[in-house]
Amino acid sequence: MTSNSENKSQIESGSTNLSTLLERVKSISLVKLGKDRQAELAELINLLPLLAKVDDAVLNTQALIAMEALLLDPPNLVFSQKVVKRLGERLRARSGIFFTSINQGSAAVRVVLGLAMFMYVVMPLCLVFAPFISKYDSIFGMSLKDLGIVSFAGALGSIVSIMVRLHQFSTAQMPDRALLLFTGFFKPAVGISFALFLFFVLRSGLLPIAIQPEKTEYFFGAISFMAGFSERFAQDIVRKTESAVAATVSTPN
Repeated sequence: MTSNSENKSQIESGSTNLSTLLERVKSISLVKLGKDRQAELAELINLLPLLAKVDDAVLNTQALIAMEALLLDPPNLVFSQKVVKRLGERLRARSGIFFTSINQGSAAVRVVLGLAMFMYVVMPLCLVFAPFISKYDSIFGMSLKDLGIVSFAGALGSIVSIMVRLHQFSTAQMPDRALLLFTGFFKPAVGISFALFLFFVLRSGLLPIAIQPEKTEYFFGAISFMAGFSERFAQDIVRKTESAVAATVSTPN
């Protein structure tokens, strides 16, 4: 049986685990508890499956503190009730599908979750700003239609790139959960950025590529998709642009 001094020591050290909590529950004599304390204890015990699922030392310690407050003589019911209520909220949030996917999901699941987060954030923003942007035909002298095609194709290319490479994430040595999540989240933004860069480069004439006027939209849509799909292709374009600019600057008048 775990003594109060041992419980206090573990609370102070912050090393409380679920087994400590379970041992404390087993040592309680329900006969000596009134109805109010029994009800509150039942509320706390009902959270044990979620505590086991989350397995967090801080939350376990929080539960043990609430239990010790409940078992005082006289009991501190107000304190225990508030702690248990907040503990339940945190556990239900932490045991939801989002956190479960991050903590227990595979690398591929975390990447896809990051991509879903991007879609969840960007799509509502597009719906909000679309009515305002649609009032204009151009911005800074550039066609909004062309910019829209380029951005969409770049984002689509990056999303397809993630989908066809999911099997690579399952075998990659990438233990950082946040890195995997951010990879999925920022991949479309990177694809859009590369696509816009390529659009500006070709429009500026830095790279001598002939574009047939009647096929401009198809050309930019296809090449923007390539920029989003293949980072190697986009990086090659960046290097060629850098060389072209350097040659132009170094050429004497």
